Amino acid sequence: MKFDTSSFIFILSLWVCFGAFFFAQSSMAQSTFSPSSSEDVALSFYKTAEIQPNFKAWAKKTDDYKYKSITEASGYIDNESARLFAKWNDLDKQGNTIDINFSTVAIVKQTKKKNIENATFYNLHILLNGADKAYFPYKFYSMNIAVIPHNIDNVLSFEIDESNANLILKNLKLDLDEPVDIELSIHPSVAYSQKPEIIDGVEQWVLMGDVVTMQMSAKKTNTVLWHYTAKDYVSPKRAVLNNVFDLKRQESKIDENPLE
Repeated sequence: MKFDTSSFIFILSLWVCFGAFFFAQSSMAQSTFSPSSSEDVALSFYKTAEIQPNFKAWAKKTDDYKYKSITEASGYIDNESARLFAKWNDLDKQGNTIDINFSTVAIVKQTKKKNIENATFYNLHILLNGADKAYFPYKFYSMNIAVIPHNIDNVLSFEIDESNANLILKNLKLDLDEPVDIELSIHPSVAYSQKPEIIDGVEQWVLMGDVVTMQMSAKKTNTVLWHYTAKDYVSPKRAVLNNVFDLKRQESKIDENPLE
């Protein structure tokens, strides 16, 4: 039997890739969800609109700038504008998400379907910020931004089977409106930068996108009760692993029967 060194390297690379993937998955499971700040949302708005903001003007609006001396001001503006530019420049439009966390209540109701014998279904409805306001408002200095997800209704109101319902009913006292934690990741797709719209009586710049991940957890026990990921969404971390895997596969040219 002929031993092919390139095949061995390829197989070893696969183990490294899969090991890195599972390690990354484990790390993500243990990591704390970090909600996007108003600065993150403003940068996402301009990135989606393909407009580079005036970062020096932004730097002059910060509280830190107000307390700088005349000799310190110029250097602060340069450093702060460079930080903001790097952050804006590094935003990948494909992997860019706005991450939102809020507490609310979930409603689970049992329903029956016609023409289906012995089948029990449940409807799950998650209240949005305690009420059904279909957007998320942010304020960055004098700029109001409304983040509006296209598919929010499908993500927060849907049908579940009995096993999923039992998990929720086991961990929540629905009659007491026991709170749940919701983690949303919205991928921006369109930024309307021509003019703001009047929403709830306030001029707001509109940033639209799709919910690509959603997780519902019991606030008291931190048990994950429901998780959703869009079919065509690949997280930036997963994309890096996929690129490594593809690169290794291209580098190693193996036969159909590498050990022969």
